[in-house]
Amino acid sequence: MILSGPTFDFGMFAFFLIVINALGAPVRLMLALAIAWGFGYCVGNTTPVMAADCPGRTVLTLVDATTPYDDLDRAAIMPAIGQMSATLRPGDHLKVITVAESPAKSLTLVDGCVPQPDGGWIARLFSNPHARMREFLNAAGQQIEPVLWQRHDKPATALVQTLTEAMPADEVWMLTDGLESSLISPRRLLDGSAVIDTEGPRMDGITIHMTGLGRYHDDARKPLSVEEQEHMVEVWRRWLSGLGARLVVE
Repeated sequence: MILSGPTFDFGMFAFFLIVINALGAPVRLMLALAIAWGFGYCVGNTTPVMAADCPGRTVLTLVDATTPYDDLDRAAIMPAIGQMSATLRPGDHLKVITVAESPAKSLTLVDGCVPQPDGGWIARLFSNPHARMREFLNAAGQQIEPVLWQRHDKPATALVQTLTEAMPADEVWMLTDGLESSLISPRRLLDGSAVIDTEGPRMDGITIHMTGLGRYHDDARKPLSVEEQEHMVEVWRRWLSGLGARLVVE
């Protein structure tokens, strides 16, 4: 899986070469020494930044590991993963966890900072942050992809508790069929009579993206009716809006 990321711009590098060529030999020597220092700084500063030190936003992604995914599911979810990765910027904290039968069974797939430039402009010239971001996104994709191909057989789906315990975050992506079954009955979720009354942290201003809805949580993966999906979305929307969040169904 290759996640999208920014492309590299060689304009800065070309301008730098032109300026060097126009300068005299003594200045070029000084620049050469500075470049050597910058290269050494860049090579010596490759230690990953801990998640707690990320200066940017926290983007939380929940991958439902209780759904028996097939090609139709993957066709719906993969574009959403691309959309999520396209929103990431250097310094953001990306956290990807699985949803299981309980939060205690959840696995952390990714938990780290999106790479950002090191040091000053000379160090940044050699650090190639765009290549580092691509490597980061590709590594994240390699952790997510196996979950979408495994045949899961879980007794329940703890979406609500996993989400509330994984907060805080600035943006959330939920890759799931939406059928919570740990706290409420999926049947009541689909007929609209369910009420999610779990108390959670405030999510004021946070957007919750949900993708993968529309099918029953069984091996046959029968499609939901329009009414069933509308009922389920409305139950989720009521609960999340009560916490201050905005639900977007992708």
